[in-house]
Amino acid sequence: MIRCVKYSGGKVSPVSLSNVNLLRGSVWIDVVTKDKKELQKIEKKFKFYSRDLEDSVDMHEVPRLANRKDYSFIILRSLTGKNHSIPLGIFLSKKFLITIHPKEINPLSSLFKIVHTKEGKEFFNRGMDFLTYKIISEIDRNLHADLDKFDGKIDKMEERVLNSQVDDIQEVFPLKKHLTYYKKALTSNKGIIEKLQNKTSKFISDKNFLDLNGLHVEITQAESTVDFQREKLSSISEMYMTSISNRLNDIMRLFTVVASILIIPMLISGIWGMNFEKIPFFGFPYGFYIPIGLMIFSMIFLFFIYKRKRWV
Repeated sequence: MIRCVKYSGGKVSPVSLSNVNLLRGSVWIDVVTKDKKELQKIEKKFKFYSRDLEDSVDMHEVPRLANRKDYSFIILRSLTGKNHSIPLGIFLSKKFLITIHPKEINPLSSLFKIVHTKEGKEFFNRGMDFLTYKIISEIDRNLHADLDKFDGKIDKMEERVLNSQVDDIQEVFPLKKHLTYYKKALTSNKGIIEKLQNKTSKFISDKNFLDLNGLHVEITQAESTVDFQREKLSSISEMYMTSISNRLNDIMRLFTVVASILIIPMLISGIWGMNFEKIPFFGFPYGFYIPIGLMIFSMIFLFFIYKRKRWV
């Protein structure tokens, strides 16, 4: 899918790829595709390197920045909220901005709708570099919203662990994996923003340079949030292991108390069970009940001692 919007004569309007004319204004083209035929249309229209276009839809491509003769080529990673990130290729020039990605990116689609409003006119007036900033900022804002929702999941998991409602620590691992994708994408994107701050792209104007500083702060804050959430998950894992250890200790203590309560009756029964001619109370009518009474008394006596010490 190829969608285009142009800014010409103070007006923002949709336009087809074949009718794009950079001499009459500036244009933003958003391409959502893996189809080589659509990529070839872009290559033929703007004379891009075919390798740059292929890298824009390569799911394994890492963020990087390259300056060509007529444009700057930027690759970032955009999180989809499904435990993985996708590449976002950005082709930036003074007259055009082209974004290429293999799958739909919701924040970018929302921004594409916004540029058709009065606010979009302001974006184009400030230049293609400012529009690039808005795209990255919108993706980052969406990420902050996802992190807020994810924080709620972590809080619920923590509450379940505290209430001993988690039977398997494996439930924590998908959450850790999710944060790992966030961390990798944020760290890589942050490196690209830092390069842009060093004025490595000739298409970033001085008037919009301060926006990059704000963007760097936003990404740093998101990165700090991810680090904090990872620490919380590690703490939850430790809490779970501690609760398992405490439960095991309670079980072992119970076994120890039961064994110690039974040890005296076992000793008494062993003494009375020895094969000797003279056994105490052997000829006594109630001789059987005397060792039984001693056994019961010893068990009750030890039970109350342990109860007083709060061992049971």
